[in-house]
Amino acid sequence: MEQGVNHAWDAALRAACLALIVVQNSSLILVTSYSRTLSPPYLASVAVFFAEVLKLGAAFALLVSEDRSVSRAARQVVLLIREHGWETVQFAIPALCYTLQNNLWYYALSHLDPVTAAVTSQMKVMTTAIASVIMLGRRLTALQWLSLLGLTAGLVV
Repeated sequence: MEQGVNHAWDAALRAACLALIVVQNSSLILVTSYSRTLSPPYLASVAVFFAEVLKLGAAFALLVSEDRSVSRAARQVVLLIREHGWETVQFAIPALCYTLQNNLWYYALSHLDPVTAAVTSQMKVMTTAIASVIMLGRRLTALQWLSLLGLTAGLVV
């Protein structure tokens, strides 16, 4: 009996997460597009910077709640950076690419209508798949290629 309850709970949780992601992504595009029309205009780089600062603060707050101490959390961060400094530096390249992507997203929303921007942004799945094949030598199955083709067709139509 407990297995059926867990399955129902998992299904409800997945549906709620899916609904939350749909609402979040839809509202992000609409609110960001609207905010780019406000006067006085703001710098996209400032918005990206403060979004990253907010995420850093949220991550640190979660660490503090896990460690139950600000000083222990801060010591843990310093220790991890000291122990894994090179691995931390290696994340700089993807982080810079992500920052560039976010700045380009604001630029796109300043010059495109929200629907076109949303549809175009979904092409990143196809471009990521192609890049993983070309640059990383990854092999995709026929079903995966067919799924990507279906996704692309759905975006185009």
